[in-house]
Amino acid sequence: MELAAAIGVSRQTIYNWQKIDGCPSARTNGNYKVEEWAAFGAEVSAKCLDAPNASEKAQLEARKLKVQCERLEFQFACERGEWTPNEIIATEILRLVSETRMILQEELDTKAPPKIREFNRRALDRAMTRLHKGSSEAFALPA
Repeated sequence: MELAAAIGVSRQTIYNWQKIDGCPSARTNGNYKVEEWAAFGAEVSAKCLDAPNASEKAQLEARKLKVQCERLEFQFACERGEWTPNEIIATEILRLVSETRMILQEELDTKAPPKIREFNRRALDRAMTRLHKGSSEAFALPA
């Protein structure tokens, strides 16, 4: 098709454009106005660039559905007791750390000489600070 070659597109593109409302029609002699088709092609291309194409829309919808499904699966898992809320986990960790600290402090204080007890107490305090704050301050060597 000479029209496709004149505009610089494939024949399939011309056939696809003919399905769109508002496309230029052929003259009475069967020829086409190249300028009209070039302008129409530019308009169609601009619209395609402004809006996502059908496959992008389908991919976006698929991602939305996947996220919705994952949320529902998570809610059902929580209802079945397969997940534990972060607050409960944090409370349990705090309890275990506190218990461990008391045990270590008792052991270190009763079985070590005074200088070592003080060193152990500072080391334990640094470790607890690190757990609490999550900062690098806790790893600074004692002065």
